[in-house]
Amino acid sequence: MNDLQPRRLASAVVLLSLLTGCFFVHGKTEARKTICQGNLKEMGLVLKMYAQDHDNALPARLSELYPNYLDDLRTLACPSTSNAGPFSGMDRRTMPPDEIDAASDYIYISGLRWDLPGDTIVMFDKPGNHPDGRNVLFLDGRVEWQPEG
Repeated sequence: MNDLQPRRLASAVVLLSLLTGCFFVHGKTEARKTICQGNLKEMGLVLKMYAQDHDNALPARLSELYPNYLDDLRTLACPSTSNAGPFSGMDRRTMPPDEIDAASDYIYISGLRWDLPGDTIVMFDKPGNHPDGRNVLFLDGRVEWQPEG
């Protein structure tokens, strides 16, 4: 074994560990983005149920959905943030409506009706939830990723 082989082996190990670390970080980011999309899809279903019971009107505030339509407030916490705290444990049972709306990681467009065109945006990620874009919920129930820029 010559002197170059251990150096090449060490270089290869360092390179592989750096690449593997990048893949794991990217994988976590994609997983959080996917969970966030699931949260917004669930909110689309919740909003549809509310509209069916209220002559196509949507709630003025997200807090109006809890607890009759939305039983787990953690749906309002994007996994890319560290905001699950306000929505965990028993605190959420006594949380005032204003705090529920303020603690949400999503921006809700109030004053809409379910019978508007399906491409109407109803909810989306607050700025900063994801470093490179945001998830957007449309009235037809689809969620799309929109990159920054």
